Amino acid sequence: MSIRRLFWLGAAILFSVAALVAIGAVLSAGFGSTQEHIVLTCVIAFVAGGTALAGLACLDRRVIEPVGWAAVALGLASFVVYTAGIWQDSTGDSYWKAAGVLGVWTLAALVVTTLRLFASSPRLLGTVVPATWSAAVLGAAAGSEMILSEDSDPWKLVVVLVILSVLGYALTYVLQRFWAAADTPTTAERLLGRLGDVEVFAVRGEGRSVTIGSSRMRLASSEGIILRERT
Repeated sequence: MSIRRLFWLGAAILFSVAALVAIGAVLSAGFGSTQEHIVLTCVIAFVAGGTALAGLACLDRRVIEPVGWAAVALGLASFVVYTAGIWQDSTGDSYWKAAGVLGVWTLAALVVTTLRLFASSPRLLGTVVPATWSAAVLGAAAGSEMILSEDSDPWKLVVVLVILSVLGYALTYVLQRFWAAADTPTTAERLLGRLGDVEVFAVRGEGRSVTIGSSRMRLASSEGIILRERT
């Protein structure tokens, strides 16, 4: 098994264990401060871990790599800072101000990285996606200013930017599906090319498989097809 597959398997196991621990804490008799801390730690692990994993996925795909590194750092830092703050009783206002700023930028990094991971349409990558990124970053900046200055006046601006970020996220998914449906060929077969006497077709309804003569083989989600002339 490759290191990449081992990493993602470990991430799946980590999230599953965190969920089971949280469920056990909720269902245990006498829900008190300790159980509350456990549940909050699991929630932090989900958000911070998801941000770090999204950053690693961007690095793996070699897209927006600086943001990917930032997402990994923010995710790890958020988990450490928030977990330490939850389990310690001596933290003050300055600590939670710093944690709040770290939290809003972690959420912004989560939006930016995950949006880039599922957006593949060139039209969206040139329009809606960067606009959504801008709204998320501006929202994080305005939120940070509110936290540090303890000024609630810009809250309307922050809410508007959050709404725009959510709208851009939803539009990216919907429009990508819409254009994909519009670009789907109406014919059952589409000629991709010829190699000698062999014609290569894309066939509707035959996803993740390749047919050679009378033999049909399934493809893994990460595999593609390459045709080469024999030398």
